[in-house]
Amino acid sequence: MPRSNNVFKRASNRLLDFLADLPTGEPLPTVSELARQLDVSRTTIRVATRHVTESGVLVERDGQFYAGRKPAEADYFAATQTISRTELVERCFMERVLTGELKPGHPFSETDLARASGTSLPSVREFLIGFARFGLIKKRPHGGWTLHGFSRDFANELADMRRIIELAAIDSLATLAPDAPIFAAVPSLIMRHHTLKRTIRTKYLEFPKLDRDFHFWLISSLNNRFTNEYFDLVSLIFHYHFQWRTEHEMVRHAVAIDEHLAILDALATRDFIAARVRLKDHLMTSRLTLIGSIRNDPAMA
Repeated sequence: MPRSNNVFKRASNRLLDFLADLPTGEPLPTVSELARQLDVSRTTIRVATRHVTESGVLVERDGQFYAGRKPAEADYFAATQTISRTELVERCFMERVLTGELKPGHPFSETDLARASGTSLPSVREFLIGFARFGLIKKRPHGGWTLHGFSRDFANELADMRRIIELAAIDSLATLAPDAPIFAAVPSLIMRHHTLKRTIRTKYLEFPKLDRDFHFWLISSLNNRFTNEYFDLVSLIFHYHFQWRTEHEMVRHAVAIDEHLAILDALATRDFIAARVRLKDHLMTSRLTLIGSIRNDPAMA
């Protein structure tokens, strides 16, 4: 059994998206190949195929899986069921920070955050301890935490560093041979973006995971432990801009998918100049989105 129900449910939804493009009766790839294409473990994909077979979307004959009927909306797990506990804590915490509910200098408790996010104290504590290293929160001597603030200056500095690192990653990719292993992931990333683009109205909550995978793949070309560490902060902050209503969140994700695809399409043809231009456009969109989300900056009062 996979390490969490969230992982299994997310994999099941990806498998259904994959099956939506297959003709009825088409045989599926091997477990190993399917796991590679859907970016999950073989254990997880085995559990997902068993689940999808029970609903009739997959058919098994003599140990081989075949596409059965086309997936219906009811076959999918709701997007909220595919989010991990860590993501739930992040989502709740960042919503409170970026909407100003948590203000600089104000204390907050692990118990309150656990209750608000619907998760456990250990999950909340693990998240806060990890996030504290960025200097935005601090543990109080007698219990609880204090928020140090999320300002326009902090957001601009974060966006500046993101631009430096990711443009350097494009330059690094340009130095590699066309058959370098890192380029093997490009077709899969393009496929995943197109799949989510088709279903964005109901599955927009799955975008943060895809966004993280895309940007982490990009900076992995630098093979630098310090950029990987920095990426943890970037991927968290840039995902959650909750002063917008849900429909606006979906629109922002749809725009980002198109911008990602423009970068990936350029990389697929090794047009690194175009990839650099498209990445600059995407990072500017992300910067403006982030700056626009900040309500609790004293300079904006």
